[in-house]
Amino acid sequence: MTTTSRPTRTHGRSRTPGDPRRAPAALLALAALLVPALASAGAAVTALALLALAAVMASVQGAIAPFSSLLPMLPLHPSHGELADVLEQIRQRLAHYPDTGERTPPALQAMVGDFARYHAVTAVAASLVTVVLAAMSAAS
Repeated sequence: MTTTSRPTRTHGRSRTPGDPRRAPAALLALAALLVPALASAGAAVTALALLALAAVMASVQGAIAPFSSLLPMLPLHPSHGELADVLEQIRQRLAHYPDTGERTPPALQAMVGDFARYHAVTAVAASLVTVVLAAMSAAS
């Protein structure tokens, strides 16, 4: 025995299970399922875009002020040796910078100048990002 789908009568019109007039309801149900997924995907894409932007800003800073990017890799408190002595001298000179009473060593001037460049790049990059994001927000 074979079963066939029979058209049903509704208000003078026949409807079969594959009726295209049921498509809007199916699309609404599908949209109700996809909207939260798309929203969370949009949030993930936004977060990744901000992470990429931070990486680009750090790369630009590292290219313009390389010393400042590498200095945090030094140990803060080496136990002994020449590195410990040099870092202690740097700390003492920086504590009294620029009023050391004597000529400032060129290495210390280079460090301070590099950190000044690092912060200037940070300020310019942050300002540019702020202006671009504000313009994009206003345009949308």
